[in-house]
Amino acid sequence: MSFILKTFCLRNLHLLGTISAFSFFSIFVFMNHLLPGRLNFISLQTSLDRAIPFYAPWEIVYFLTVVLPFFPIFYIRDRRYYLRIIQYFNSTLVVCYVFFLSLPVKIERVTPQGDDFFSWGVRLNHILDNPINCFPSFHVTIAFSIAFMIQKISRSLGMLFHFLAFLISLSVLFTKAHFVYDVIGGFTLAVIGYFIFLKGFRFRGKRKRANDNAWWQFIILFMTLLSFIYGLYYFELVKL
Repeated sequence: MSFILKTFCLRNLHLLGTISAFSFFSIFVFMNHLLPGRLNFISLQTSLDRAIPFYAPWEIVYFLTVVLPFFPIFYIRDRRYYLRIIQYFNSTLVVCYVFFLSLPVKIERVTPQGDDFFSWGVRLNHILDNPINCFPSFHVTIAFSIAFMIQKISRSLGMLFHFLAFLISLSVLFTKAHFVYDVIGGFTLAVIGYFIFLKGFRFRGKRKRANDNAWWQFIILFMTLLSFIYGLYYFELVKL
């Protein structure tokens, strides 16, 4: 029985790892809706935060963090490395949860009243994501963690994802979803995780490490979800 279970786990490592990562991530959803009113929240606002203007179109970049975690699932094919990035990902999530409970930070958001798609998208995001659990920034941590994951296989592609992570960092500031200290904390956590889990990892042999078609799968997923959300707005299926 143990042999059968071990064989099943080895053959389905990609699937099991993905399920574990999304299971850990689901904890964030529960915390985001259960913690308001239960903790004494603080603010980390600085003069720089007050100087940064609100700009609703950055919500599109902010939305990237919804689909970004799917790219490593499509892209990485080395099972040993995939197991390592799952450990990296889940560990950073646990550290985030510890901070959310021990250093609860809340931000006062800006809610635009326009009828345009971007303003509507910001209001939708405010309904789905409460303005708590700010430090460290979950979005920034995930974005830079994924960039480090990809960088280990392809330096050029990793640089592209670091650029995307940088844009996401700007988006959380311009949409008033996070403070500057939240962004710094998220980036720092991703870097520490990289040195603990990925820096010393060595690939074995010449087995295929990546899926060359991952880009198309990722773009199709992104455009499908974006079209779905725009459809909700255009046909007024969700009025905000």
